[in-house]
Amino acid sequence: MTSERSYTAPCPGCGAPVEFRSAQSTHAVCSFCRSTVVRDGATLARIGKIAERFEDFSPLQLLARGLWQARPFTLVGRLRLPTSETPIVSILLVLFNQAELTFECLRALRLALDVPCEVILVDNASSDRTGELLDRIDGAKIVRNAENLHFLRGVNGGAELARGRHMLLLNNDTRLAAGSIAAAVERLDAESDLGAVGGRIVLLDGTLQEAGSIIWRDGSCLGYGRGDDPWAPEHQFRRDVDYCSGAFLMVPRALFETLGRFDLRFAPAYYEETDLCMRIREAGFRVGYDPRICMSHFEFASSESSQAALDLQAAHQKVFVDRHAATLDRGHLPSGSRPLLARMRGEHRGRVLIVDDQIPYPHLGAGYPRALDIVRAAHQAGWFVTFYPASFPDADFAEAYRVLPPELEVAAERGRDGLVRFMREREGYYDSVLISRPRQPPMTERCWTHSPTTAGSQRVHWRHSPAGHRPG
Repeated sequence: MTSERSYTAPCPGCGAPVEFRSAQSTHAVCSFCRSTVVRDGATLARIGKIAERFEDFSPLQLLARGLWQARPFTLVGRLRLPTSETPIVSILLVLFNQAELTFECLRALRLALDVPCEVILVDNASSDRTGELLDRIDGAKIVRNAENLHFLRGVNGGAELARGRHMLLLNNDTRLAAGSIAAAVERLDAESDLGAVGGRIVLLDGTLQEAGSIIWRDGSCLGYGRGDDPWAPEHQFRRDVDYCSGAFLMVPRALFETLGRFDLRFAPAYYEETDLCMRIREAGFRVGYDPRICMSHFEFASSESSQAALDLQAAHQKVFVDRHAATLDRGHLPSGSRPLLARMRGEHRGRVLIVDDQIPYPHLGAGYPRALDIVRAAHQAGWFVTFYPASFPDADFAEAYRVLPPELEVAAERGRDGLVRFMREREGYYDSVLISRPRQPPMTERCWTHSPTTAGSQRVHWRHSPAGHRPG
């Protein structure tokens, strides 16, 4: 139905009617599933909730999965990047055509530069408007190659100009969220054995591309959480991983140089960052995932076609396996294993599930300060901890991780009714379960009734509090 005041169309995600403010409006939010819906004439596409988390999205640029079309960039005046003469981070982007993507990437980057940075743009002889765009950028170091050196050689060449303490490899088909660069720098500066860090990568339809990635024994890879809600609780805690995508990968520059930069055996592209992260770990460093780092990504936008990219990945997988066969056999699970078991690296004393009423903020009193002490003690003793708030399941993760260790998983949003399903999904995963407060036993006993094999594989402990109520 069209009128002068509004335009209504069905949501591509759930089918509910979505009301656009006017017949000329290009985007609206579905009141039922909360997806952002964009339209170009009569064409509709569902972006997903991610569009509400990033600022200044172009609706046409966000048309996803086959409906996407690039918006021709319009640059009035010049685009200035607030870079520094004494950078902490050298941000390196390799370009080949896709001027519209580069323009949108740099616009987002301009707002995300929250630590002293320099930006190095390596143009691989683009034939579109990339040259025109670069002519109107201030604050960046620009390299114009006479031929297409492709991604790997472009990075290795651009690294010659870097002066920052850390090197950030960033794809030009990403839009970086504010706070991401500062979070990565904070991690690398605070943890001397951390050799690389990445974050949540979100596809244009609002689903997760990866929250860290898994390398299987045969060299194939899996973006952990692919297709999930990127804001789901299981993607909100820090952990060590096999590798992080080169769409955003920050590495100490000295380590990048010590390792010889990218290995030319993986030219022109693909598996180069997987190999780099493997070599970082073989050198005794860790690779970390941090949920505070977040960006959108138009996957395969820099390739001639998705199939061409997949074919190149398959060829380089064999090269990767030949080089790292011993490490893969020794420390990686077979392809087809449960991603849950491979999502995290590192040595732990065991895995423990702690079930309590709610997140134990100390100001609540009523036994919660003691519960918080127990959670922290388990973490400090080397256990991987999943905390399950059963009665009051909602969580503000920023607030929760002010009191909880950031490496602890908070299984929020499921509640008492979701515990049985959670235990089935995690069957065999935990070594111990700690049940806190006297109201929990009837609920958890239902878990053992409905999933009896779970009970047999775990030690169950009950902790009774003298005050099992929520303070009012």
